[in-house]
Amino acid sequence: MAARRTQSGSCEERRLRDRGLNEALFGSHPGAAAFAVDRREQARALEQLVDRAREAGAVRPDVTVEDVRVCLGASASFRLAHSATDLHRLVELLLIGLAADVRTSPEISARPLRARRQAIP
Repeated sequence: MAARRTQSGSCEERRLRDRGLNEALFGSHPGAAAFAVDRREQARALEQLVDRAREAGAVRPDVTVEDVRVCLGASASFRLAHSATDLHRLVELLLIGLAADVRTSPEISARPLRARRQAIP
């Protein structure tokens, strides 16, 4: 299992840092055209998800698809250099920032970051 995590982490790290791979998947490289339909479908699905979350009152009314993309990008790049505990806390903070009302989201820990930092040697 540890080997699988290492391989997965390496693949994800390469995907995030490899300009050529990113150009092929998302840029003007001819190979990127093969992924264009998938990217459009994923973009539409994310738009629908954010719209539904707004309509349900699960996220603030001013949350945009771009806000969600920024959060996803932040957590993806953060995980390369930080522990799982730190990543979990980042995701908690991002969710708190997007939430319409933190009091209605009991699964999100409201513990102060300062207390956690003091516990780190």
